Amino acid sequence: MNSTHLATSATSVIDRRRWLQQTAGLAAMLGLSRATASGAGRDESKDGSVKRAMVAITLDLEMSAQYPTQDEVHWNYEKGNLNDETKRYAVEAARRVKLAGGTLHFFVVGRVFEQENVDWLRE
Repeated sequence: MNSTHLATSATSVIDRRRWLQQTAGLAAMLGLSRATASGAGRDESKDGSVKRAMVAITLDLEMSAQYPTQDEVHWNYEKGNLNDETKRYAVEAARRVKLAGGTLHFFVVGRVFEQENVDWLRE
């Protein structure tokens, strides 16, 4: 075989592959837009209402306390002894999630409950 034949053959293979990719992409796009327009793909319950995704949001509070930057790698021996800034952040995050219709879970150690005032956990 000469080099001209190899170059033509390789170019033809690439062109066929590109054509197949573009055709498959177009077919998928047309099929998806038709299914979306007809309502197919929507997950509806028996009463016709659209189902909502269930997402769990959990904050590990003692791991977030006193770690404002990524370069701080010291071990916090006061885990569970949360500062006021962390408490305010937790309450505000929970408030925002609740406004969006969700619930925020907090992971804390027993030491959190040994503080003088734990009313912020009830908010």
